[in-house]
Amino acid sequence: MNDRVDFAWQGLRMSVPDDWNLGRVDGDFEKGYARLDDAEIVRAEIEWRRLKGRGEALRLTELVDRYLANLEKKAQKVDAPFEVQRRARFLKNKKFLEGREYEVSSGRPTSARTT
Repeated sequence: MNDRVDFAWQGLRMSVPDDWNLGRVDGDFEKGYARLDDAEIVRAEIEWRRLKGRGEALRLTELVDRYLANLEKKAQKVDAPFEVQRRARFLKNKKFLEGREYEVSSGRPTSARTT
C-alpha cells in the first residue's frame, strides 16, 4: 500500500502510510508520547519533553544510539530481524525544528532469519 496520510500531534506533522493508526497517546505539549501501529506491529514511536535546568544532559543522538542498541539486543534475544533507517525522511515540515537537535528514524520488519 503506497497511500499516505498526515499524522499531526502537538506541533509535529509527518506523512505516514494510510494503514498506520494511533495506538497510544499520552501527555501534552511539554511532555508526551505517541505510538503508531499497523495491523501487525508498532511502526513508530514519538517521544518529546521540554528540558528545564538540565546539567550534563546526553545529546539526542547518544540517547537514540542507546535506545536502538537496546532494541537490537531485544531482537537478537528472540532471533527477530532488526533494521532501522536513521535520518528517515517522513517529516513534511522541519521548519519548527530549526535550531533544535532532533532525530528521525524508522524501522521495518525484515525477512525472517533461517538457521
